[in-house]
Amino acid sequence: MDMGATPKKKNTPASKRGYSSSQVSKRPTHSTQASSTVAAARAQKKQNAANAKQHAVASGVVASKRPQATTGSPNMRQKTESLGAGARTSKQSADRQPSQSGAQWLAGLKQGKPKNVVGLIILLLFLVAFGYMGYQGFAGGTDDGDDLGTGTGALNNNVHGMNVDEPAPVVQSLVPRHLDGVIVPNGQENPQPVAVMVENLSSVRPHSGLQGASVVYETVAEAGITRFMAVYAGAGDEPEIRPVRSARPYYLEWAAEVDAVYAHAGGSPNALRTISAFDYKDMNALGLAARFFWRGAGAAPHNLYTSSEKLALALRDNDWNGPRIEYKSWQFDDDPADLEDREIRKITEPAKKLPVKADSDVIEVGFGGAYAVRFEYDPERNVWMRWNGGREHIDKNTGEQITATNVIVQRVPPVGLESEKGRVIMNVTGEGQAWTCHDGLCTEGRWKKESRERRTLWYEKNADGSTNLKEELHLTRGNTWVIVVPEPYDITIRKQES
Repeated sequence: MDMGATPKKKNTPASKRGYSSSQVSKRPTHSTQASSTVAAARAQKKQNAANAKQHAVASGVVASKRPQATTGSPNMRQKTESLGAGARTSKQSADRQPSQSGAQWLAGLKQGKPKNVVGLIILLLFLVAFGYMGYQGFAGGTDDGDDLGTGTGALNNNVHGMNVDEPAPVVQSLVPRHLDGVIVPNGQENPQPVAVMVENLSSVRPHSGLQGASVVYETVAEAGITRFMAVYAGAGDEPEIRPVRSARPYYLEWAAEVDAVYAHAGGSPNALRTISAFDYKDMNALGLAARFFWRGAGAAPHNLYTSSEKLALALRDNDWNGPRIEYKSWQFDDDPADLEDREIRKITEPAKKLPVKADSDVIEVGFGGAYAVRFEYDPERNVWMRWNGGREHIDKNTGEQITATNVIVQRVPPVGLESEKGRVIMNVTGEGQAWTCHDGLCTEGRWKKESRERRTLWYEKNADGSTNLKEELHLTRGNTWVIVVPEPYDITIRKQES
């Protein structure tokens, strides 16, 4: 093939190049006919435009004119578009659509033209997306923490000069717990109390779980040996409570005051009859409740354990978490955390009732030998530190010395004997002398318990020795130890010698 020669054009039929039959006869054949052909094309163009306009009006759409090819050399074909019936578009303009004015577009939309409906949908989607991106930029800010936000979607209180109020935080109301006055969320003020009998034989120490109790009662059980009853607000939070021992009838009276579940391992005949007669919530390790206890190291019967987890299971399995009685709560005040305030109280409060209140920091009860009781006041922590039998009383669960926020010493009449084994009988219903100690102050007053189920209350003693039964003595929020002392055991409350 000669690359320098001018390539020949294909002889394509006119009908395939988009010309009508009338146009074919008028198509120029050589350059000398250009002028006449242009004039004829212009005339035909006007005729075609008129026909197209009539067709568009009839169909409801007025099409705009397509740009015409520039007339040039004789070899250039002039391209026109016929909008009449049966007309065919050229290959170069086949993909182009006629443009419309706004009014024409809306007219098409009203008639349900598909392309107009699709356009409207696209426009709406674009507006929604644009609005959402604008809101995100306003509300969420940037990851750089600029003045539009923190990058986490939270609104600042002031966004570009506009004050935006944050929703008010939900504040859960707080209330004092009935058993110890500790402040807890509303709804947790009266969990089912659980009382556990704990042995104090010198050979079984250290004890486990006494520090976590809200109230601990201590008195003699038999042959001069003392025993504890630890009362928990609910199941407590103790990995182990030990060693669990047998019931005594006077401990049952204190358990009845708060309708406590009573956990024990057997008991004296009198105690077991009392449990049955008064339908206590009984948790006897030597009976049906055995699965809530286990035997640990040491010799029986001094190696019986339970735990808060086991107590919680007992509460659940016996349906003891349901409605409970509303027992009488003691009167509690806030802890005067400021040491200076406590020092001021030591000066001002004794001045009100000099005969019955004293600045004291030592409490001693002469149970004797390995069972002697001693509390010393720690002003820095505002607690009473406990000694048991002349040694620091350690709780195995914490590894620390046991402390009490309040110490109450209650005098009762001499004990009797239940049997030849030395088990005692004690009268804890009635009234008598008492001392309540907290915040480094001990107040002499009176205790009163009207019946087996009524709460033991503490009252002020007047300067003349009479009891003011209208004024209950107040305690400080926290745990309380109640030492019940039969006559003739000694009670000493004094200021520690410097």
